[in-house]
Amino acid sequence: MAALTLKKNYRCVPSLEQFYTGGPFAVSSDGSFIACACDESIRIVDSSNASIRSTIDSDSEAHTALALSPDDKLLFSAGHSHQIRVWDLSTLNNVRSWKGHNSPVMAMACHVSGGLLATAGADGNVFVWDVDGGFCTHSFKGHKGVVSSIMFHPDPDKLLFFSGGADATVRVWDLLTKECLATLRKHESAVTSMAISEDGWILLTAGRDKAWFNFYFYFFKIFAHRRGYFNTLMILLLDIVQIHFLILKVVNLWDLHDCGFKKTVLTYEVLEAVCTIRSGSPFASSLALFSQQSGKKASGSSEIHFITVGERGIVRIWNSERAVCLFEQKSSDITDSSDMDRGFTSAVMLPFDQGLLCVTADQQFLFYSPVEHPEEMFKLILSRRLVGYNEEIVDMKFLGEEEQFLAVATNLEQSEDLCFCYRDLEANRYHLALLPGINSIHSLVLCRKREAENQMDKALNAIGKGEFRLLFEYVREWNTKPKLCHVAQFVLFRVFSILPPTEIIEVKGIGELLEGLIPYSHRHFSRIDRHVRSTFLLDYTLTGMSVIEPENNAKEREEDESLMHSDVKDMDDMILTENFDSEQKQTSEEPKVSSKKRKSKKSKESSSKKVKGVAYTKMIY
Repeated sequence: MAALTLKKNYRCVPSLEQFYTGGPFAVSSDGSFIACACDESIRIVDSSNASIRSTIDSDSEAHTALALSPDDKLLFSAGHSHQIRVWDLSTLNNVRSWKGHNSPVMAMACHVSGGLLATAGADGNVFVWDVDGGFCTHSFKGHKGVVSSIMFHPDPDKLLFFSGGADATVRVWDLLTKECLATLRKHESAVTSMAISEDGWILLTAGRDKAWFNFYFYFFKIFAHRRGYFNTLMILLLDIVQIHFLILKVVNLWDLHDCGFKKTVLTYEVLEAVCTIRSGSPFASSLALFSQQSGKKASGSSEIHFITVGERGIVRIWNSERAVCLFEQKSSDITDSSDMDRGFTSAVMLPFDQGLLCVTADQQFLFYSPVEHPEEMFKLILSRRLVGYNEEIVDMKFLGEEEQFLAVATNLEQSEDLCFCYRDLEANRYHLALLPGINSIHSLVLCRKREAENQMDKALNAIGKGEFRLLFEYVREWNTKPKLCHVAQFVLFRVFSILPPTEIIEVKGIGELLEGLIPYSHRHFSRIDRHVRSTFLLDYTLTGMSVIEPENNAKEREEDESLMHSDVKDMDDMILTENFDSEQKQTSEEPKVSSKKRKSKKSKESSSKKVKGVAYTKMIY
């Protein structure tokens, strides 16, 4: 009798899961884990290998702010329900909650003592709460808009609190008297980040000082050009002024002794985070060695070295005294650095000399460490990359000679090519790489090239008729997601263009699939119609401001100008012909006129011609 083949049971080892979908995050005091917002839950992630330690499920709401207590025992969260919740990380239980604001909480900060929690709302209010009692101890009001950044002074002996908002102001508050000590006004846009120098007396603020000037001068230039108020030289000067205002992207330094303005450092980049470098850290040691090798002497003990990150997706190190950039990455480590909207969204200096953590707009955590390089003298290396969001995993394969890597194909919506996240099985670490798209139905969503239609048609022609049902199932699922609905409609359009109706109706279950596509498609096109109708008001407003002209009026104006120029040309020819005939006639009738009279007559005719020409030229002009 043959031996029975028993089934095998498999135990799950640490898995690759999505842990961050964008938004708030909080790093522990020792840098060992990160609390990340993931859809409607909070994931506690190991920062060394991206493994998920635990998951906190909330009441079906997206989180807008997160913060950790200094001892990493409590986690504070807030969402659109305006509830502030306190979680015990040892038991994952909600130990306390209360309603904080009448609007979503946009930022959180915990005092170094652990007894106070500050929350900033979209209504412009800032509240400070007693963590144990859950009652409000301070209420700071004054910002005219969303408060985007808040911070306690890291020195517990200095009872100061800082808040920066979308009104381009930074306010300094006294926690003892509960009064506003100063309002700092040097930014032109929202303040995104703040930092304190090592001695505790210099405040650094960064923001997005860019958009308003660009908008204003752009429309003013169009208005001036259409009205004919400026010549080419003036338009060129206006362009130079526009460029001058576009580079107003700065870090401001403030003296906390008297809350006075100290210095501005031009960074030429929309900034999202600024971090100071502490003395004795690997960054400070590498910078000191770099200064010695480059022959630059330190300006003094008052100089501050700080790091900035922003829309360009590169890390830069600055010197405050000389207001110069000491180091700049040659290239970005972001997946697609050509898109200016996909740079860094935040940065944190990790404790215990663990380096710098930068967060990208496509939900990746990049860990940088300084190293000594013989050629470049100072260099940043990307030591780890944690991929927080993978969308749908469509295929997997082992790579390497010993199959120590696991390649995972995902359809990241931001990527033009197929994205592979591969895992080092021995080191239990994840990496990211981009490979060209694959001719399969799974890679159709990733086809975003200039010849997208041709590539799509080739891929669809290679699919068998039996696989079109699977394709329609994917399209139906994509059509329900706002981020992928345009891809679903594009694939659907190409399928209907290639396949005749007789073949489409032969697809098994096509009726049910189309019934699932129709409601969402109707909703998408209705939303597009609303957007198109809303542009009518903008066109009407700009037309009333004479910034733009209606198409019909512009065409009529061009036709009138062309007709006027043609009429002018005909009239010039007619006048010249009449003058020539009259001269010939007068010459034939009066051949014996004296030279003196003939000379005077010619002078009169020439003067009359000049007068006519001048008058007519003025009329044409």
